[in-house]
Amino acid sequence: DAFVGGGALNGVVGRLLLVEGGQPIQFEHLGGGKFKEIHDETVGRMVPEFKQKTCPYRRTHLALFAKARQQPNLNKLIKAGPAELAAAGDIPETPVVASFARVNVEGDHPFGAAFINIFEEAMEPFKGSKN
Repeated sequence: DAFVGGGALNGVVGRLLLVEGGQPIQFEHLGGGKFKEIHDETVGRMVPEFKQKTCPYRRTHLALFAKARQQPNLNKLIKAGPAELAAAGDIPETPVVASFARVNVEGDHPFGAAFINIFEEAMEPFKGSKN
């Protein structure tokens, strides 16, 4: 499955985007910096529960991954702008003006794929001109 660089990074980035950017990240925020947690058998500790199957970024990234895999040059950066994202049905849920992907290996697993999202200005974490 598509995910951001591992569980720890997913948690940090997800919490930042949810709390500071108001984005539709699939954590249940309880307020006061607390999140609903579950025990993760892989790391052996409590972690924020992430509803991966309903994550709008996951759908966007999987669609981009499929598009990037179809390119003759696998190492080429491909772009999905507002029209492509709207066609995929993700615009209302994914607050980006553009998304990019690059795939450098053949196969169905997104290992080695890179994704870049350019957020709508109102949804940037730590709003300001330095984002």
